[in-house]
Amino acid sequence: MKHLPLTALLLLAQLNPCHAQLSLSHNRIRPGDKLVKYQVEYKDPGPAGTDILWDFSRLKTVNENYTLAYSDPELLGDSLYVLGSKAYPKAAFAPGELVVATEHRTQYFFRFKGDTLLLLGHENPLNQLDYVQPYVQAVFPLNYGTITTYPYRARGLYSHTDSVSTEGIVTTWADARGRMVLPSGDTLSQVLRVRTSQGITDNRPDSLGRHTQRVLETCRWYTRGYRYPVFETVRSYNPADSSVHFRTAFFYPPQDHYYLADDPANQAIQDELWNAANKDTQGGNGSDGQSTGISIPGLLSCKFYPNPVVADLTVAYEVTVKANVSLGMYSIDGFPVSLVPARVHEPGAYSVSFNCSGLFPRNYVLRVVANDKVANGIIVKK
Repeated sequence: MKHLPLTALLLLAQLNPCHAQLSLSHNRIRPGDKLVKYQVEYKDPGPAGTDILWDFSRLKTVNENYTLAYSDPELLGDSLYVLGSKAYPKAAFAPGELVVATEHRTQYFFRFKGDTLLLLGHENPLNQLDYVQPYVQAVFPLNYGTITTYPYRARGLYSHTDSVSTEGIVTTWADARGRMVLPSGDTLSQVLRVRTSQGITDNRPDSLGRHTQRVLETCRWYTRGYRYPVFETVRSYNPADSSVHFRTAFFYPPQDHYYLADDPANQAIQDELWNAANKDTQGGNGSDGQSTGISIPGLLSCKFYPNPVVADLTVAYEVTVKANVSLGMYSIDGFPVSLVPARVHEPGAYSVSFNCSGLFPRNYVLRVVANDKVANGIIVKK
């Protein structure tokens, strides 16, 4: 996992920690989006409140082989959408209203109904579950402090033979906001946590005639400029004695949110955050020119071209006195893309090249450091 440089950490930490809302425009799940999840050690999500610091930096990775992909439902012929065991007329739904999430051999079936995201059911090779009274996953906008409660009922099969019948209440609460340190060591300063508690009552009595109960609690942490959460904890426990059935956690590395190249709403927020953090730093923008110049007075002058760039970016720089110089390209949110290690330069002219052909079209930052002094410039990737 990559680590965010100290300079970028300080820039992000200066931003006002005011992220307190999830909205349809910035947080609606979309067919075609794909995420990478790392399963990590579980850590208690902590209390509700404001100005909280969550430190997940010491959590070890358990499994890196998780992906989460959103897609349109399967189309039967040209008129029916298929979601698990049910079919729906295509003409009755707008594009993107029905969404399938595929994660770790399980498919989850969602529907947007106005401002509400409903979970209709899920299935995998062993289990199939339909929410005959849908599970309300979220109601937008979701502001800090908002609490919603909705009943649900579910029916299905376990191992293709045993019937399942459960019901309960789903409570969703945007209960905390603050800053967090991710397992990668990266720091995010504007974070909203959403806690979902699903009370589950088994309608089938056990051998003693009792209806067992449990709670499935999921906490998700969101930050500005990202459509999906960056961290998640899950635990199942017995509400009678708080004994835990299972618990786990997932880290969504921000640099692996692959949907961002096609997400102008969140891309605009990331650009805004970077510009706010860097408005007093040295360096030019140059997004409209073919060559951009930045300098560190008395040490170094630099030009990089072409800008905007399609494939290879050339960075030509002249060192005026003996200096320890390093260069790096970073995403607009501060994550390293390509680095040139620091080395001592004698006075003279130098150049390096960065291969940008595999980068998403968006803005990037060129960071030049000479004797611990920094200059930043914006690179536009077409």
